[in-house]
Amino acid sequence: MNSYFCPSPNSQKTDAAGVFALHAFNSLLPLADDAYAIEILARLTREYTVLSIHSIIYFGSVTLPSTEREELWQDYVRSIFAIPGKVTNASGQNGEIPQDLKYYAYFSKLLIEIEGLLNDLASRSPSNSYKDSLTHLVIKLANTGMLPSSTSHSPSQPSYFSINKEKTRKRLQSPSSGAQYSELLISLTASLPALVAQKFLTSLLNSLEWNSDLDISGSASRRIAKEAAFLEHIIGPLHADQAERWSLVSGTLIGRPWPEEVGRVLVRWAAGAGDSNSEEALGELMSRTLDLWTSPQRIKYSLLSRHRYVTTILLLAASCLPATSHQLHALSKSPAFLEAIAIYIGHADPTVRRCGMLVAEVIAKKIGQKLDFGDWEEAGQGREWCRAMRWLVDEGGDVGAFREDETDQGEGAPNDAKPAELSQGIDSDDNDDEGDRVKSAGPPGHPALDSSVAKDSDDDSLVGYGSNASSRSPSPTPSELDEIEKDPTLVSGAKKVQRPVYLIQLGQLLVPASRSNEKDEADRIEMALSEGAALIRRKAGFGLELEENAVNLACAFVRLQDNYDSDGFDEKRQEALNALVVCCPRRAAPCLIEQFFTGQYSVSTRFAIMIALALGARELSGLTAPLPNATGIFPSKMLPSALHRKYLTKSDLPEDRIASPVPRIMEGLSRQIIDKTRDANEDKVPQLVREKQLRVRNNVNTTGRPISILDMGGRSQKSSFNDIAAESFIMPLINRFWIHLRDEQSRESRSRGSRTGYKGAGTGMILGAMTLAQFLLTLAILLHAGRNSPAFLAVLAPESLELAVTMGTRPVSETNDNETGGGKKANVLAAALELALVILDMSWEMDAGRTLSMDHVRVLLAVREWAEGVFKVLEKGALVDEGGGEGERRVRRASAGTLLTIEQITEKWAGAMIRL
Repeated sequence: MNSYFCPSPNSQKTDAAGVFALHAFNSLLPLADDAYAIEILARLTREYTVLSIHSIIYFGSVTLPSTEREELWQDYVRSIFAIPGKVTNASGQNGEIPQDLKYYAYFSKLLIEIEGLLNDLASRSPSNSYKDSLTHLVIKLANTGMLPSSTSHSPSQPSYFSINKEKTRKRLQSPSSGAQYSELLISLTASLPALVAQKFLTSLLNSLEWNSDLDISGSASRRIAKEAAFLEHIIGPLHADQAERWSLVSGTLIGRPWPEEVGRVLVRWAAGAGDSNSEEALGELMSRTLDLWTSPQRIKYSLLSRHRYVTTILLLAASCLPATSHQLHALSKSPAFLEAIAIYIGHADPTVRRCGMLVAEVIAKKIGQKLDFGDWEEAGQGREWCRAMRWLVDEGGDVGAFREDETDQGEGAPNDAKPAELSQGIDSDDNDDEGDRVKSAGPPGHPALDSSVAKDSDDDSLVGYGSNASSRSPSPTPSELDEIEKDPTLVSGAKKVQRPVYLIQLGQLLVPASRSNEKDEADRIEMALSEGAALIRRKAGFGLELEENAVNLACAFVRLQDNYDSDGFDEKRQEALNALVVCCPRRAAPCLIEQFFTGQYSVSTRFAIMIALALGARELSGLTAPLPNATGIFPSKMLPSALHRKYLTKSDLPEDRIASPVPRIMEGLSRQIIDKTRDANEDKVPQLVREKQLRVRNNVNTTGRPISILDMGGRSQKSSFNDIAAESFIMPLINRFWIHLRDEQSRESRSRGSRTGYKGAGTGMILGAMTLAQFLLTLAILLHAGRNSPAFLAVLAPESLELAVTMGTRPVSETNDNETGGGKKANVLAAALELALVILDMSWEMDAGRTLSMDHVRVLLAVREWAEGVFKVLEKGALVDEGGGEGERRVRRASAGTLLTIEQITEKWAGAMIRL
């Protein structure tokens, strides 16, 4: 019986025995519940491999018609892929399965046999008689999950390339049979249907190891060239006239998210040997990538990793083209490309925005033009990635770097060193999910210091400031200065600008004189900026001088322009505006609010106004935080305050001190509120209870005093801000905003029929996403500072909550809303939700939300409906406009915190709300 179902393959009539074995597979498979049938099936799979069965069907001595051969092969393939499932289902939960027929062991052996079949067929002469059999076999692999779309280490899902990747690589590198093996694989992939070919290539790419960080070392370029050659030997070279192959590449590599190294491999694959065909292939790659890179929807909704991947392909493809290439010049004049650059520059996320700025600069330099946005040398916000990518582009991408490495390796000198400026700030990790880490070797010729020599317990006392060495002669002594001052022959020239003593003199320094040269004007502005903040603070509380001049000084500082590139212009002007708000809030704050809505100012100037209002309010309410010790030096080892500020450079400051402090303050507020809400509701979730216990045990506060990032000023002082918060800060800001919104929408409606319609929410305008988000965050900070105001519960909270709901749900501009598809920008939506979160939390702290629940229940329910809708949409995987980076995380967190706070309020006052 055994010989009947499973004849020995070593018998004299091997082909006839193989035909019997073929029919035995089909006959015994329905009887998989029988122990004898299972034993015979296991013996058949051991003695008759895929290669032997395929040889019997297509190359055996038994003559069979072509249709019968195809039927036998298809039945055999169907049977061998169904054996493990049939046997497992028939055996049940407690049944014993032979080791050879267990899922992972069986399919691992089967996949190895299939690779052996490919190797055997590669050594034979090409023939169309067996190509269809291979195509059918690969389709079966794809349909049964043997070509997974992601790397899986689960025993229940073996992968063809995970098992046979290294063996395939060795066969392709064989000098004797590598060319034939590559030719067979290329013809096989070309015969596959489009969807199966995409699964084949996706599984191949997922089986390879990719670095998630941007590695610009020479070894990385060599590895990328190696992987590109591996793909070329399996899929085939990329030529511009191969439409089907380009469709496969576009659908698999360009149209899907991958690590950045995959994009570098794609460019290296298209570059090929560097001949004319390679230039055409690079142009085709750049054209197909440009279609995706210029898509407005992709720019607004893609994640940061996706932005960087597509940008990497576009930049490296352009870097490999010569400067005279017509594709580059056509790209620089493409309307879609120019429009995409404009959309990128207007993006709210600075990390995403720099991707577009980098592409614009690189393309302009490539065609001989000059474009420099600046601000690339500091740390944070994706600058490290941009610097590394710019270096890679300047080296001609991985194509040029790999060729240089080949030359250097021939001379015995490895090229793994990179410029020193790339290693500066490389390891900074200012964003949690940004991926700004860039791998690079240190500068050549600078060996690392020995740790035993470099470290010393007293070295921290010798830390100096970042001042440059000077070759000038020593400064004159005070006695020499007195002699020079008394000598009339040496005092000729312009008069020294006198330091202002009264506020009216300060105002005169800020007003341009009628007959003054530029040098005198620059000196006067420099003096006003240097002495303005200190003089204003000295005049606080002394008579009516400050009240009489506060409005004029506020307007003068706001209108002041940096025409002479003064050192620290923005910081000094900001300090003066802050001083005006703190020392004369009843006059300065309403004036600044009016200037914010009426003047034709830049975005930076409007930001300065909002910062002055926010910081001034916090200082008046006793929430001012001192200047942080940015250098990490103990205070006793620092210079005095004035000299410390003088020698402190931007590189010594953290990024949040250089950028606007309003988002940083709001980040701390929202985090504190959400943590407090979570702690209040954690008893309902056992997992949170256990997490809190672990956190408390691991982080014991030995001082016994809670630490708050919001009240770093120590002991709070009694302030009058609660008395003036409503009339001088919050209500003027809200009322003036509603008037401005009404005027802008009326102006839009009047110009609707004209060719060039007015846009009230354009870039740089008040209703633009960037400025509107800053406005909402500033309002939230003002409300938090004035939470103890008598009018907070009855007036400020409901009015501000209505503003937050309106800005989060209604379009501020009909034209802008049509262009963006009706969606809110991520930063605006996050700011509106954070504003609502602050109001609800303060209402809960003041009266447990009673006033909102009793007197303003409609607004409260509207906020709940809005936050719940946003949270549900995000949970379903919807994307937010310009939410690829920090914006989407803020929206998720703020919507969840708002829902939790509303749940607390409605749970307490549900009965009263129902009666109302």
